[in-house]
Amino acid sequence: MRMLQAIDRLVESGAPMKVLKVPGQNMKTAAAAFRRAGVSGLVRNLDGTKEWDINV
Repeated sequence: MRMLQAIDRLVESGAPMKVLKVPGQNMKTAAAAFRRAGVSGLVRNLDGTKEWDINV
């Protein structure tokens, strides 16, 4: 799944803040992928108007 691949790239980058920007209709899927991968981070829509903090 592409979301999990993107999260893997975020983890490998070593960035202290893991931020994944996705279209608004994919925010739930992205949040579930963060939880499935066991990674904490932020899911934002492309406009930056919505932001979900995912803590695992």
